[in-house]
Amino acid sequence: MRLGSDLSLEGKLRFAADGTYIGNTADTMNFFAGGNRGMSITSSGGSLHGLWTSDQAVTTSDRRLKKSIVPLYRAISEAGKASGTMQTASKRKDKERDEAVGWIMRELRPVSFKFKNGPEGKHQRYGFVAQELQQVLPDLVRGQGEKHLAVAYQDLIALLTLAAQVLQEKVKQQEETLERLVKIVEEIDQRTRWLKPPGQSA
Repeated sequence: MRLGSDLSLEGKLRFAADGTYIGNTADTMNFFAGGNRGMSITSSGGSLHGLWTSDQAVTTSDRRLKKSIVPLYRAISEAGKASGTMQTASKRKDKERDEAVGWIMRELRPVSFKFKNGPEGKHQRYGFVAQELQQVLPDLVRGQGEKHLAVAYQDLIALLTLAAQVLQEKVKQQEETLERLVKIVEEIDQRTRWLKPPGQSA
């Protein structure tokens, strides 16, 4: 392994027996590039700072790593009832699902914004305000106290999929109802043709 001709460290550096790196900030290893902090790593995870790109990104989602798996509509419904922000007396699965999804779609407030600082500050962005989202879907918001709040945006994919499924079912039901109504009107038209005066178009 070649490090190059220069290696400099600021502050104290200590490696514990378990391999923990302790840098100039308590229990945090920071990486700097061009005078800017690019990445911070702690024992519980880390943060990427600035604008990052990736050729590919995947998220671990194996069933073997998960527990307490329930349909999303049920989790939303139970969380809403527990917080007192959503009431439903429905016992039917599809009705409960529709109510939960409808409530979430009404409560979410998508916004347009710009960041105050950093290279991304010049771009218009779209998303949610973490403090507002925390009132509706608290499990999607990370951080507390003085730390900036963050949103697990990838979790919204499941919510949007559920909303699209509910909407698709409603459209399908309405199309079926419309087809039945058209057939009824056609049958009535066929039965009443003999009542129309001569010369009137059928």
